[in-house]
Amino acid sequence: MSNDQLHQGTSNADLETGKILESTTPEPEPQWYKQSGRFFGNQTINYWASAIYIALVTAPFVLFLLYQQDFLDKVKSNPVPASIWAVVATLAYPSWAWLEMQAFEPWVRKLPEKQRAVERAFYKTNNDLAKNFWSALFGIYATAGILLVLRR
Repeated sequence: MSNDQLHQGTSNADLETGKILESTTPEPEPQWYKQSGRFFGNQTINYWASAIYIALVTAPFVLFLLYQQDFLDKVKSNPVPASIWAVVATLAYPSWAWLEMQAFEPWVRKLPEKQRAVERAFYKTNNDLAKNFWSALFGIYATAGILLVLRR
């Protein structure tokens, strides 16, 4: 066993079996969504906002499944509510993401570099997942719209 291995606490058996020992200093945990005194960065608020958004954007689909032609006739006779829904559903997530980024950046800049890297990676992962969900949702609505047009 070399001095480097002794110093790092790694034995020959660990090296031979490929076992990797973790550092005694744990990786910092992300803290952004553990905020409780803020609007952005508060996981409870994010959960509620997500639930409200999902309910809002899936409502027309559920109403269509329940009432089909009656629902379509209502939308055709008064397209204003559907237009308002489309604007809110389309702009709500990007607006939320932009506002949250405006709160996140000043907060993360005050952290030590190692913690900052962890926070940015975690934030990016969460943001990418939300963006993928948002894109998939509108892909579903685009497909449904095409099917409705073809049905005529």
